[in-house]
Amino acid sequence: RLAGVRDAVQAAPAPALRDVTLCDGGTDSPCEGGGERTCGDVNPLFAEYHAVAELPSFLRGVPPYETWGGDAIIRGGRPRVQRREDVCVSMAIPRTERPAGGWPVVLFAHDVGGHFRTPITRGLVNRLTMMGWAVVSFDGVLHGTRFSPERLPEPGETAARLYDLERPGLLRDQALQGVADLHAMVRLLGEADAPGGGRFSATDRVLFGHGRGAELGVPFLAYEPDVRGAVLANGGGGIVDWLRMTRSPVNLGARIGIALADDGLNGMHAGLHLLQTWLDPRDPMNYGRFVRSPPEGVPAKHVLMVYGLDDSVTPTNPMAHLAIATRVERVGPEIEPLEAVSEVETAPARGNVRTRDGLRTQVVKMYAPEAGADGHDVVFEQRDTISDLNRFFRTLREDPEGIPTVGAN
Repeated sequence: RLAGVRDAVQAAPAPALRDVTLCDGGTDSPCEGGGERTCGDVNPLFAEYHAVAELPSFLRGVPPYETWGGDAIIRGGRPRVQRREDVCVSMAIPRTERPAGGWPVVLFAHDVGGHFRTPITRGLVNRLTMMGWAVVSFDGVLHGTRFSPERLPEPGETAARLYDLERPGLLRDQALQGVADLHAMVRLLGEADAPGGGRFSATDRVLFGHGRGAELGVPFLAYEPDVRGAVLANGGGGIVDWLRMTRSPVNLGARIGIALADDGLNGMHAGLHLLQTWLDPRDPMNYGRFVRSPPEGVPAKHVLMVYGLDDSVTPTNPMAHLAIATRVERVGPEIEPLEAVSEVETAPARGNVRTRDGLRTQVVKMYAPEAGADGHDVVFEQRDTISDLNRFFRTLREDPEGIPTVGAN
């Protein structure tokens, strides 16, 4: 179901950007909604812009799909566009000299419960803009104004709907829409002017996916030729273990146990495998092999997979499954067992994998959270993780061959 999504996005009317607003300390955001959705304070490192993107929606019905809908119709291998959807977008533009080739750009995909300003509020934008990267982020499926035309969701309401086992169409095809959003945003970056003047780079584009954003990133990378690489942080794969082990933000394990009248579920339960069959099109594991060997016409990507230990959201098994499926190699110590993932021959890792497109850096690294912190958030909080991220993004631009480095010397 996801192989034809990019083609459908390319065939749809072009995404549009409107109501572009500079957060100058006195102007209201077009995405005003209180709390972290408001314009931030003026920052000396970057100019913050808010806007509304009009993107194609492939899900039937009207959000939040109270009584029906949330599924997609496939015709000729492509999903059918149902409508245009308004999506809140933030754009952080460095306060440095604009490169001749346009702003190198990081497209950020947030986790369930995040929002279009997550990379700003979590401090990621400060670090990336200091290195000359623009950062673009947007509200994910059923987040923010996408939840309902009438109101913003209450805390936890989006997660409850996205994880609702009684809406099987939405449970499956929310991933189709999430992947479509990423393809549409890449198309928008190629066609729209950057706020403040100039363009976004046509070559220096990187995905940064966190949690659910990382899981959507795997099938997105499989079919998107116009990005160079990705950071995939704390994502998981394997529907069976995802269903029975997930405890947050929704306790899926308990719900599945009740639904199947079995409080001691194991991975062999027939009911779980029936759900695996239904949800298989959205399982990132099925697209993992394309990270190293993508379809013809799509170049292999540089990938840093962040494996945060003691993660309260993404269970260990699904995180390990995704690392195995993508065939990345481990750099750094094996803090907990990670079977079937080989270690890089030399560290730090640079171009450790040979693909048909040349050398690519494709690694996973384990990070223990700071004392009392959640391993799900190491990309925002943990010092070694931040150091490796900085090096990945810096060397991606500065390396003579454009090959990033990961890991300490």
